[in-house]
Amino acid sequence: MTESKHTQPSKAEKKLHEREERFQAIINSIGDNIFTMDTNLRHTGVYGAWVSRLGMKPEDFIGKTGREIFGDANADLHENATRRALNGEYVTYECEGKTASGDVKYFQSSNSPIRDENGRIDSIVSVGRDITEIKNYQNELALRAQLLDSADDGICLINEEGHFIYFNNAYCRIHGYSKEELAGMTIRDLDSPEDQRLYDWLDHELRQYGYARFDSTHLTKDGRTIELEVSSQIIESNGNHLLMSIERDITERKQTNEELALRAQLLDSAGDGICLLRGDRSFAYVNEMYCRQHGYTREELLGMKIDNIELSISEERRIRVGNQLDAQGFAVFEAVHRRKDGTRLELEIFLRSVESGGVTYHLGVERDITERIKSQKALMESEEKYRGLINNLSLGIFRSTVEPSGRFLEVNPAMETITGYTRNELLTMDILRLYHNP
Repeated sequence: MTESKHTQPSKAEKKLHEREERFQAIINSIGDNIFTMDTNLRHTGVYGAWVSRLGMKPEDFIGKTGREIFGDANADLHENATRRALNGEYVTYECEGKTASGDVKYFQSSNSPIRDENGRIDSIVSVGRDITEIKNYQNELALRAQLLDSADDGICLINEEGHFIYFNNAYCRIHGYSKEELAGMTIRDLDSPEDQRLYDWLDHELRQYGYARFDSTHLTKDGRTIELEVSSQIIESNGNHLLMSIERDITERKQTNEELALRAQLLDSAGDGICLLRGDRSFAYVNEMYCRQHGYTREELLGMKIDNIELSISEERRIRVGNQLDAQGFAVFEAVHRRKDGTRLELEIFLRSVESGGVTYHLGVERDITERIKSQKALMESEEKYRGLINNLSLGIFRSTVEPSGRFLEVNPAMETITGYTRNELLTMDILRLYHNP
């Protein structure tokens, strides 16, 4: 019988070979980086599809160290992790690198020791996973968290039981609590007694519309009540309904508004008309008395200019008022305005320049002197009548100072006739000069 030159493999050997090929195919299809290294930190085996994605072959790794293959980038980190594994540790670490195209990739590697039949460590196996997507997502979350923590408004996330799931730095600052303290609290721990009645309304709004905007009050850690402008909406996460709220502290704004409202009330209760004029002479503000004096509503006046109600004023007067403002910062003068019904309004005006927000305005305080002008005119007319009566009398009448040798202050024509002196001569004389000594 002739012997065969080649021994045919047994069925068991053939099956084992098929299993090895199958195992190799499975290992090479895995997306993770798998390789083994000896005690000299040289690669003894390289597996996984990652090698081809790098444009390399397993032969490019075998017998070489990571430093020889990839250079010094991250070499110290990898070598330190490998030595720790060779000392019996199980080491997990992260690193980053760049592809040939310059893209940044992040990897997480786990190094484990391999022992021989005597229990001695003679090599390590390293499994590396591309975590670039996870890392980018984590970086994006970190950026979002940083943006939320840099916001001036307080932001919180609350579960259905009212427990805090998240809050940013501003939320802690507004309420005066640390993050550790708030983590053990519920939203009701912050609500003021006045705020409790909001819940029924808020529950209705959120159920019907999914969001709500409202003003609220909370108690701070030191017991102060703060005013908040709140915007809330329902969001869903992993099948759970959460309430996200953005809160703005409007305590100072409300106090300012209340103070402004009080000032406006005081201005509206003033007995004089008050107005604020812009540079183009349009009205920026008028009080209640100003409206009443001129017969216009506030809305009508705020759409007008002072020129619409000011009767003709000479250019000379404008210049004089302007010079007074420049020299003294204020000016006082009389002017005539026209009411809505067309009648004249005699005014005494105090005008001064004021600045607000870098803009210069003219503040006018106007007093109605119409009746005073009428009274003065009536008095002058009465004096004229009285003077005419005195001047037509045949009796000598004069007005003088009170001292014994009083001087003439006024004489009627009859005094000129009686004394033979003219009016001008009498006004320079003492009364005693008209009398002879007894």
